[in-house]
Amino acid sequence: MNAQQPLTTREDRELIGSVRAAQRGNREAFGRLVVRYERAVYATAFRQLGHHAEAKELCQDVFVQALRKIRQLPRSAVFRRVAALDHQADGGSIGRCGGRRWS
Repeated sequence: MNAQQPLTTREDRELIGSVRAAQRGNREAFGRLVVRYERAVYATAFRQLGHHAEAKELCQDVFVQALRKIRQLPRSAVFRRVAALDHQADGGSIGRCGGRRWS
């Protein structure tokens, strides 16, 4: 069996395309990723911190770090990371983020 699962939907292909384009330095593609995940990241931060301003600040920190490090993300990891973000959008935790350790 192939280790890489086939993309099954147009949305999946667009998401992976955005990640890869962002890795090549395309700021518009990164912006699409931010739009897709900013509510989930903010909601997770707010749920853990309970404070709007701190959650907004942490959300910004998350995306600044993502922008800085997206090129370091190996191609094989793109699928795992995107799946993890989708899991977080469903109420999972984001682990270590912005210097804070979350459960």
